[in-house]
Amino acid sequence: FSADNSSANFTYGFDLDLRYFFGNIGIGAEVGYHTAKAKSEVTGSNYVDKTTTTIQLDVIPVVATVYYKIPVGEASNNFLLVGAGLGYYSGKLDVKYEDNDTIVGDTSYTLKGDQSTIGYHALVEYDYVINSGITFFTGVKVRYVQFDKFEKSGAAITYAGDNISGGLTGINWYIGAGISI
Repeated sequence: FSADNSSANFTYGFDLDLRYFFGNIGIGAEVGYHTAKAKSEVTGSNYVDKTTTTIQLDVIPVVATVYYKIPVGEASNNFLLVGAGLGYYSGKLDVKYEDNDTIVGDTSYTLKGDQSTIGYHALVEYDYVINSGITFFTGVKVRYVQFDKFEKSGAAITYAGDNISGGLTGINWYIGAGISI
């Protein structure tokens, strides 16, 4: 038998972010959508049997951040932002098990569940503002977001007797553009 596994080390998504500054101190509110997917496939070299498990996690974050602006150089259009905050994260998990084998009684199935949690983040970001107010930025965000168990209709979704868990915990690099008013 052989196994081909792809982990969910890569997430992608987008965020809509509103920020307001009082001098060098700022506050922000953000909502977004992020997704991650992992897949495992097991095949037999002398068999027609094949099983595939696909797990997808979709997350909608609603977060608040406090920022500190640090000017870079003499120009006021270059600056670093250092920020930290917390948020509410709503997650949806979709587990698909597809069983294509010759064993009688094996079946394919799908598990779906939801969970919400509180998460924390910190970031460092570089911003460049063009005279017209268009802003380009890039940064690194560290997040701790952990879903301990997913539920459907109030019942925990389990695999082999254990709760299925997941999260967005990790380091994210991001780029973007916006308008400074």
